[in-house]
Amino acid sequence: MRAISAIIALAGAVSIIGVAEAATCLVHRTNSGGGEKIVSPYGVDRTGRASAGWHQGLDITNSAGMGDPILSGTNGTVSFSYQARGAGNYATVTSGDMRFLYMHMRRVLTELNGKNVSAGQQIGEMGCSGLANCPVHLHLGAMMRGDALQASGAAGRVWREGAGKSGTPLTADQIKSAMPTAWYLVNPEPFLDHQIPFDGSGGQPAVYGPQMGGWRSQTLPRTCSPDQTTFENPRLASTTGTGSSDAALDSQSTNRSGSEGFAATMAGQERRGVVVELAKQTTAELAQTAQSSALAYQAQMDSAMAHLLVEEVDGATR
Repeated sequence: MRAISAIIALAGAVSIIGVAEAATCLVHRTNSGGGEKIVSPYGVDRTGRASAGWHQGLDITNSAGMGDPILSGTNGTVSFSYQARGAGNYATVTSGDMRFLYMHMRRVLTELNGKNVSAGQQIGEMGCSGLANCPVHLHLGAMMRGDALQASGAAGRVWREGAGKSGTPLTADQIKSAMPTAWYLVNPEPFLDHQIPFDGSGGQPAVYGPQMGGWRSQTLPRTCSPDQTTFENPRLASTTGTGSSDAALDSQSTNRSGSEGFAATMAGQERRGVVVELAKQTTAELAQTAQSSALAYQAQMDSAMAHLLVEEVDGATR
C-alpha cells in the first residue's frame, strides 16, 4: 500500500503543477482570401470617421466581396443572431475559452444553429447587413473567457461583453479581476491563422494613428494571447516600416523582457521581426511539447497505479 500511496501523491503533484494552456486560435482562414486586407483595425475610436465609439473588431475585405463564403476559423458550436442596426446577421462560434464573432453577413446558414461546426466550414456569406451604407466586409471579433483573460496577463484595450462601443477600456486591475465565466472583447489579431495586410492607401496610416502602437503594414504575429501592453506606447511603433530607435528597444527590453507584449512589439520592427517570430513559434512549440509530455506522464502514472492496485488485490485474495 505504501507504493500505491507514493504513486497517488506523485500523480497529485503532477496535477497541481499542470501546464498552462494557450487560448484557442483560428486555424483556418475566414474567407476566400484573394485581395484580403484590413480596412479598419481594432481598438481605435472612429468617432467622426465612421460609427461613433471604439471599434471592437477587425473589418476585413477581399476581392470577392458580396456573397463570398464566410468560413468558421475554428471547430466549435455556432449560434446565429440578428441585430437590425449594428451587427446585422452574425454568428458566434464558441471554441473552448474563445468566442469568435462574424458580423454583417448577407446570409447565414441557419440550419447549423446550435450545432458543432468544423474549421473551414461555411457559416454564411459576406455582406453589409445591419449598416445603412458600408463597403462589403466581414467584421471579425474575438472574445476571451474571464478565467483565461486573467491568466493571459493582458493589459491592452479590452472590454467586457455588452459594454458597448462607448464604453471605456478596462484597466489592468479590472482585467486581473475579470469574472471567470464572463466574456471579454480582445484584439483578434494575435489569434488569426495568418497575418493580414492593413490597407495603407488613401492616407490610411494617419487614420490608423490611434491604433495601439500606431500604423503598421500587417496584423500582429500569431501568439494566441491578447497581451500587447507595449503597444500602448506609440513611441515604439514604426510608422515608416523601419525599426524604432535602439534606445527605445533597449529601454523596453529592460522593462518588458520575456513578456508577450514585448515580443509582439519587437515583431513589428523590421530588423528583428523574423527572429522574434521564430522565437515565438519555438516558445509555443515548447509549451505544446511540455503539455503533451505532462499528459503522457500522467497516463503512465495512472497505468502504474492500476497495475499496483491489481497486484494488491491479488495478494489480498491469495
